Formats: sequence, C-alpha cells, structure tokens
Amino acid sequence: MVNAPDGSWHCNDDSYDSLDPTVTFQGAEGGQYDVWVTRCSEGENVDGTLNITELESRHPGG
Repeated sequence: MVNAPDGSWHCNDDSYDSLDPTVTFQGAEGGQYDVWVTRCSEGENVDGTLNITELESRHPGG
C-alpha cells in the first residue's frame, strides 16, 4: 500500500495477470510517499523486491 502526499491510499494486490502487486501514479505529485509492505498470512515469511521506476516499460505488463 502507498500513502500519497495528498493523504490518499493506493493498493493493487494482483496486477497485470500476475500475483505481483503494483501501484502506478500518472503524473505523480512531489512530496513524501509512505510505502507499507506486509504478507497475506500471519507467520508466513516471503521474499520480495521493491522496485520504483518512472519508466512505464519497467512494469510487469510493459
């Protein structure tokens, strides 16, 4: 989940026909973005990678 500078929350759990979550901001405003990462099941550890890019070609559907 991402909390944008305007206070709005954004989340997309399963995107681009995958189980990978993504959040996209078109014309993102400047300011602080708070990123919250968690898991689906308590007690389950998962590995992951956080990618941040301004290139549309770098998202899973690109």
